Amino acid sequence: ANRVASALKDYRRAAMNAAGALRIDVLQQIGRDNHFAIYEMWRDNAALEGHRTAAETRKLEETLKATRVSPIDERLLSPVGLPSAAVSGTGSIYVVTHADSVPPQRDAAEAALKELTVRARQEPGNATFVITVQPNRNNHFTIFELWKDEKALDAHAIAEHTKKFRDTFGPFSGALFDERIYKSVG
Repeated sequence: ANRVASALKDYRRAAMNAAGALRIDVLQQIGRDNHFAIYEMWRDNAALEGHRTAAETRKLEETLKATRVSPIDERLLSPVGLPSAAVSGTGSIYVVTHADSVPPQRDAAEAALKELTVRARQEPGNATFVITVQPNRNNHFTIFELWKDEKALDAHAIAEHTKKFRDTFGPFSGALFDERIYKSVG
């Protein structure tokens, strides 16, 4: 875990200097120190494709190949709704949630997610709340959140609009609501 965390820090520093890099967060799952995530935003597909062959990407791939115990799960995502620039700030608690809907209810699921986004971005302690979707599986959503601290995340979890979202989204769900909590690696 320490070797990967160090490699991720190096990767982030180098990748943030790449042409077209907008955001790169390298994360370590809280409670599972050997589980990591990378959240990246690129200006366009050309910038992303250029980055895929960059030295920092190849170096990270070598470290992961030598240390990983499970397959890499890469998901190319597109934003849904309002751009993430609508909210700014810093935080220390990241949440990545995979929320899949059953195909016939896809539009209703997206509407519920958009409503949650509007409400969550108004909460004290929220720094980022972004809904994305896999273009090749348009009923597979990923929510990326950044909260000031655990207290802000806990307040969000019990907020009436969050409870309402879960009650609304539950019948549309096509899989487990997979919510994972992370901290920044660097």
